[in-house]
Amino acid sequence: MQPLLAGNCLVVSTNKSILSATLSAPPTNPILLAMDNPISIKCLSIEQPIAWMLFHGKSMYSQNYLISHRGLTLIHAGNINKRLATKLMPRTLLSTQVIIGSIEIVGCRWSDQPQEGCDAYSYHWYFEKPSLWDKEVPFVAKNPFFDIPFELIESHGLKI
Repeated sequence: MQPLLAGNCLVVSTNKSILSATLSAPPTNPILLAMDNPISIKCLSIEQPIAWMLFHGKSMYSQNYLISHRGLTLIHAGNINKRLATKLMPRTLLSTQVIIGSIEIVGCRWSDQPQEGCDAYSYHWYFEKPSLWDKEVPFVAKNPFFDIPFELIESHGLKI
């Protein structure tokens, strides 16, 4: 879903219907205004160091399940994958159980070939526009993909 801005009018297309809203001023983030649930945002929990790598050049991630969500998503640095961490960097540099930034999920498809560090015979998730935050938000994730209230992020002085 891609919002269209025309002056002070935001037009969003969802499920073959058109919704328009008059705004008093241009929005600061039209992507957030177009989201289904404006009080929360999706968050993806990924093991370290893969979470760190998404903000330092990695644009793909493999998983054993399909994801239909597209768009702006927060990244939660979960537990440390000791096998990967010892190969790539000292464990002391990696934060865990914190939200470290935002990224856009732009695609997900099945692949029977390994690609850019992703496993064969898995779903390859594709990412763009990573934004690593200066400040981390502590949060213990219980699921790999979940909703985070905007007020939790804003209470730490961060704007999405």
